[in-house]
Amino acid sequence: MIQTLVKTIYAILCIVVIGFVVFGNCLSNGFVRDDYAQIVRAPLIHSVRAIPYLFISSSHHKGAEGFLFGFFYRPIPFSIYALIYSINQQAFAFHLVQLVFAISNACLVFVLLKKFLLPGIALFLSVLFLVHPINEEVIAYIANLQDILFFFFGMVAIYITTQRKQTIWHHMMSGLFLLSSLLSKETGILFFAIVWIYLLLYNKTLLKKTTLVMVSVLLAYFVLRINSSLFYFQQVTTILVHSSSYERLVSVPKVFFFYIHELFLPTRYFPSPNILPIQTITFSTFSLPLIVSMLFLALFLVLYLFVRRKKQARHFLFFFLWFSLGIGIHLQIFPLDQLVAKRWMYFPFVGLLGMFGTAVSLLPLKNKTIQAALGILGFIILVIFSLQTHYMNSFWKNQTTIIRQLKMY
Repeated sequence: MIQTLVKTIYAILCIVVIGFVVFGNCLSNGFVRDDYAQIVRAPLIHSVRAIPYLFISSSHHKGAEGFLFGFFYRPIPFSIYALIYSINQQAFAFHLVQLVFAISNACLVFVLLKKFLLPGIALFLSVLFLVHPINEEVIAYIANLQDILFFFFGMVAIYITTQRKQTIWHHMMSGLFLLSSLLSKETGILFFAIVWIYLLLYNKTLLKKTTLVMVSVLLAYFVLRINSSLFYFQQVTTILVHSSSYERLVSVPKVFFFYIHELFLPTRYFPSPNILPIQTITFSTFSLPLIVSMLFLALFLVLYLFVRRKKQARHFLFFFLWFSLGIGIHLQIFPLDQLVAKRWMYFPFVGLLGMFGTAVSLLPLKNKTIQAALGILGFIILVIFSLQTHYMNSFWKNQTTIIRQLKMY
């Protein structure tokens, strides 16, 4: 028991060190883009006394009038902005807090994956999650704190749920963190589904109690949301993609292909590219992405058949559903404010890592040749991705560097 704890502590220290090494250069970056609207020019963020008001209002500041408007309801990120601003108004403080939360998320990913996979594989995958270029924007851009926070609170809720002994205290804390995830970003609803799926697969005896807790939390959130945004529903249309259902449907392979490409062959798109829905079907915009997407889904099937034979199908299914839920809500079946965004892979990426980790853990890893090959390959992958991410952090230095990068793509 003590030996396992020591190994876990060493692994977490490794993640912390790598996180600060790779993202240390973003701490000197300034405020950019939406940071000005959400922090610098937002009077309500400049006082901790306004925090209660943030829970009964929306999330966008309107000029100098001093009130918030809009459909989004994310009081926790703005409350944390206010707390940071009350201590230090420099961008450094905001970047530091965001980086600490991001590293904490990678540690939570490690703790979760270690329950299903070998510790070495779990450590590699959690570091990959941290340094992968597709997650760089989430960590380096202050305005994306909402993505960091909804994931953090949701992962803590998952961790509590996976504990063997469950008391009323566990249920209350899990519900509180699930609510905090929702209050950070609407995507937090995905963690409700993941908690429910986990219990369905691994601990059905807790399903009724946990479902009751989640329903209560959702009702509480609904009351808060209605109270804050009831008069702003008419503005929903301003954040939707102005395209037909047909255009979004035929764009699904293109969207899925974008995420596959960014995961395995990440580019230096900065920020997430402004890709438009398909209006005319061509081989490059529809047929090729469709073929690649089908091959990728076929790979999932092959991996499932492999792990099923090894009696690990339940683990694979859990992470497959995690990935499917995360990617599914971002495929534009229901229109969002842009077609693709790399930050939207922050949640589903864990599901993808879990699937591949489950398959890799079933290889004959006691073979020293295979161990050496996987170790070298893993090290090369982490070094390449870390260097690319470290370089991309400089894109967020200031408005000038952002404009320069935008002109390049």
